[in-house]
Amino acid sequence: FIQNFPNLLQLNLPILLIGNINAAPGIVAAFVMSRTIINFVRQILQHFAFVLSQEISRAFARGENKRVRDLFVATNRLVCAITGATLGCLLALAQQFFVIWSSGTVDYNENLIMIFAFTTGLAAPATVSASLPFNSRKSDS
Repeated sequence: FIQNFPNLLQLNLPILLIGNINAAPGIVAAFVMSRTIINFVRQILQHFAFVLSQEISRAFARGENKRVRDLFVATNRLVCAITGATLGCLLALAQQFFVIWSSGTVDYNENLIMIFAFTTGLAAPATVSASLPFNSRKSDS
């Protein structure tokens, strides 16, 4: 539950916020654009985590427990650093991106971007853990 909580928060908090406010015109478009931008960042992180978790799984299959621990810590640090860098760039450039992408027809909503960025940052440490089961299938034979 703890590992999935940030992901649940990311998926459901904005929907609850939009449902509890008087939806201004264009808020749905701003929501969709914000979510799309953040999902692009999350996809980058998931690709890094998935590839790096393959090496962790390989070490686990060989019984190299110290290497597994070292790789897990290093991989988590790297994914968190990539998260921070990409979210920092996103927060700096999001408003300009909105203007370019929508030709100025969709208003930039800083609150939506901040909520998505915050929850993506919270979920970053769990990204590697979530990708490990896809690579850890060992044969018992």
